[in-house]
Amino acid sequence: MLVVRVEREGNKLTAVFVDDTLVARLHQSVVGRKPAIPRNAPNIEEFREFINALLLRGAKNFAARTLARQAQTSGELLKKMQRVEVPTEIAAAVIEEMTRLGYLNDEERIGRFVDKQVEQGYGPAAIKQKLVAKGVDRADAQEQMASYGFEEQKNAAHALVLRRYTREWEDKSPKSRRKLAGALARRGFSAGVIHDILEMQS
Repeated sequence: MLVVRVEREGNKLTAVFVDDTLVARLHQSVVGRKPAIPRNAPNIEEFREFINALLLRGAKNFAARTLARQAQTSGELLKKMQRVEVPTEIAAAVIEEMTRLGYLNDEERIGRFVDKQVEQGYGPAAIKQKLVAKGVDRADAQEQMASYGFEEQKNAAHALVLRRYTREWEDKSPKSRRKLAGALARRGFSAGVIHDILEMQS
């Protein structure tokens, strides 16, 4: 019979050892403050199965609570589960189940996010960077930007300068034009879009 030892690590983590071998770190957001862990085990394989079942059950509850508070992409939910010590393979299984049940819909979530960013006056480079930060694969983020055409970008950039840079738009001095160009570049618009906007100002 193997000896199981449990040690607290800070306020929210519990380290679980079997014969001095670290088996898991359990976060209270996933398994609660005092998870029921047996103090001995017939063998380490059975004990790992027990811990994995405990983590899977807790991770499903954690994911459900997280999604109830706010919609997430798969990448965002994965990062949050990793921050509370959920192993990657268990997190992947939870994401698959949440998607199957309809609680996760990356296409819908990302589409709404992109639409909002366009409305707020961001260009494709900035939106792509934000998508990657949310855990969206770079190739998928690039694909999302494929439908954000040049004319739509120009319209978004034009609306932005009229809304936020009225003085510079009306001034038309070299200094104001440089300021407009810099602002649009920081918002992720391409050199071609910036050139056409400044041409419209002339």
